[in-house]
Order: sequence, then structure tokens, then C-alpha cells
Amino acid sequence: MDKYLKAAYLEAVKGLDEGGIPIGSVLVHEPTGKIIGRGHNRRMQQGSAILHAEMDAVESAGHLSAAVYRECIIYTTLSPCSMCSGMILLYRIPKVVIGENENFQGEEDLLKSRGVEVRVVNDPQCKALMPRFIAENPELWNEDIDGDAFPVLLLLGQPMRIDADAVVKIGDLVMQIITEFLCVLTQTFKSTDQLF
Repeated sequence: MDKYLKAAYLEAVKGLDEGGIPIGSVLVHEPTGKIIGRGHNRRMQQGSAILHAEMDAVESAGHLSAAVYRECIIYTTLSPCSMCSGMILLYRIPKVVIGENENFQGEEDLLKSRGVEVRVVNDPQCKALMPRFIAENPELWNEDIDGDAFPVLLLLGQPMRIDADAVVKIGDLVMQIITEFLCVLTQTFKSTDQLF
């Protein structure tokens, strides 16, 4: 683990110690080698909808010119989500170093498709941060970052977690039922010569 990823890792540990999600990030100005922004996921601690680690690191760097962002590398302990990837693209940060992407794979393909250099380290320490947190805090994890989960289906009064594929299948089934119902209804009105 290089010193910049280590700094991001320490931010993640700090977030965990504060009762938050253990994801950390630093923004490094490549020409000088200086860390100009540090952050960790502070959604719970600050009651924020957007303070993911990468967002917090860029925010802590303060207002910078576009030219400075284009000379930066953002280090993050976990693959960046859609929101953070969008921020990376918006500020044209050209390089992203990711501690690990086994517990969650964000928008790496999008970043690469837009010319961002993406390097995944798959560091064992970064990997070790998430499994225990996810196991102990599944609701918080699903609320924050698990884009493949929709934990809001009630079946016979019991909450049931369903994934995105299941939502699509349920939607298709509902559309099929509605279509068949409308066909039957149309045939019924036609057979009785009534209009609706």
C-alpha cells in the first residue's frame, strides 16, 4: 500500500471509529505530491445525503481552479459509486486509484470510457474493511451504496429484500397482467356492443 492509499485507508478507519461507513479518500496534486483533500464517508455522522468519501475529499480541498483538478489523482478505498464517479468526471480528475472493488464495483467502466485512468490495487487491508461492516449493518449499507438492492417490498407484512433483476421481472409480470386484463375487458365490451 503506497502512502496515498494508506492515507485514504486511515480516513476509512476514522469514519468507522465515528460510527460511519468505512470508506476513505484523498485527493493528491500529482505535480507536487501533496495531499490537498482528505475525506471519509460521513453520511451518518453529518446526516448528509451526499458526503461519500470522494465527495468529502474534494470538498475539503476547497475551491480550486479546473487546471488543478486536471493535475490530481483521487485515491479511494472502495470503487466509486455513480455519484462520486460523476463528480470525478465533472472536475475532470484524470486518475483514480481504487483500494478494492470486490465488495462493491462502482462505475469503473464509465470512468474508463471517458478517458479516466483507473487502477485497482485490490489491497488486502482495504478489502478487510467492508465485509464485517456490511454483515453488521446491512440496512445502512443497502441504503448508502448497494445500487442492486431495493429493500422495500412487503410481502404479507414482512419486509423482503429484492434485487434489481427481480424488480424488472415483477414490472414485466405486472405489465403482462394489465395487458391481459385490458384484452379481456375489451373483448367483454365488444361482445356486449358497449363502448368505454
